[in-house]
Amino acid sequence: MDPNEKKNNPSGYQSPQGGDPAQQNPAQQNPCPEPAPPPPTTQSPPAPAPTPPGPKPAPSDEWDKCQGVAPPANPGYDLPKPTDKECMPKDPCEGYYKTNDCSDKNGGPCKCSDRPKDKLPIPGETIRQQLNFMEGLVSNPPPDVPADATKKLASDLTDLEKEYSGLSDLVTKFETDRATIECSFSKARKWLDDIHKLCDTNVTCEITKTDIQEAYTRWRKDERKACCAYVHKYFDIRNLQNCQVQAERREADAKSDYELLKTLSKTFTDRLADLDLIFKDALASAEKRRFKRVCGLVLEFDSVWSTLFQVENWCFRRKDCCRCCPPCDLLPNTLPCWTVARYRDQLTKALKALIDAKYNRYLWNVYWLTEEANYTRLQTDCDKARTNRRARFLAEAEEAKDCPEPAPAPPPSTITPPSGTPPASTTDCGCGKHQKGD
Repeated sequence: MDPNEKKNNPSGYQSPQGGDPAQQNPAQQNPCPEPAPPPPTTQSPPAPAPTPPGPKPAPSDEWDKCQGVAPPANPGYDLPKPTDKECMPKDPCEGYYKTNDCSDKNGGPCKCSDRPKDKLPIPGETIRQQLNFMEGLVSNPPPDVPADATKKLASDLTDLEKEYSGLSDLVTKFETDRATIECSFSKARKWLDDIHKLCDTNVTCEITKTDIQEAYTRWRKDERKACCAYVHKYFDIRNLQNCQVQAERREADAKSDYELLKTLSKTFTDRLADLDLIFKDALASAEKRRFKRVCGLVLEFDSVWSTLFQVENWCFRRKDCCRCCPPCDLLPNTLPCWTVARYRDQLTKALKALIDAKYNRYLWNVYWLTEEANYTRLQTDCDKARTNRRARFLAEAEEAKDCPEPAPAPPPSTITPPSGTPPASTTDCGCGKHQKGD
């Protein structure tokens, strides 16, 4: 080794671009242990003792068996103009949709729909038409709409107008950032090759590599289990709440998805910066002869590399944990698919989804405020009826009708029977024809 080179590299390590560090420092190679020779035997080994029955293993969680959304094999594969179908990630819920109906699972036990019964989606094909419709509801609200609902809609309309006016600037910024992202991605391709070579040329023991891979898989599985438990509980709790709260949370999810797309170029840039940090960490670890750590960093690098252009909105988070209902579409996950035109299209769709969610929340707000007003009115009527009942009843009791005076008895008769009329008897009818003793 050249003395100047040794001065700059006292450890004797050489980068993956040249040299075999194992030949320079054979003591640092950590070779696999030689397998012990089997003992000589002339008899068949005894049969293993039967395993005593024990408790059945606990059933695995539903998302434990779910494979999730598979990342692309190459996030920057070279296709001149990939179609929408080619840009769509494989849907892990595809088979579920063929055998299950999501219509009854849109809500929770109360089966809340997106809007109150008999209410239609917001009219209008374009964002401008939809905002104009909302403006009409604010400037000339229907007579049966509570004032608080109109006030909240006015605030939403102001925010949506700002987002709509800023769409062009967001697209322009993405177009500018994308050129920088492509440049950084080209550097990351070289880092990918170099970091793998750094591990492969310094750790040749398959047992070591297998242990590192198993440890990585175990930690990833724990992370996935924890995150999917959160996602499932998030929607379980939401579906237990009333329809107004569910609508508010759907609005919050749509807002989160839109904000994610607004800063999509920053997300991509941050991930590329993470690859840079991982690669520099690997170089520093190699300088310190920590080659096992280098191989662990290779797995971390591969994970970030494969998800560089993945958009983890709420649809992705649900489907990655096989929470398939309600249906939704995943977004592209490769750089060639994130063209400026496709970004503009997806950003517009996300803003429309936010407008729709805010309008649906407004409809539920009108419904619940009206029902609450009716409830308050009925409660007031109940209290009033209970308070006034006794006094008014007693006042009305005093107005009860009296019984009519009894009719006077008829006066005694003054008519005398004619003279000569024999008294009535049991044997004489008074006709004069009967004689005494007959």
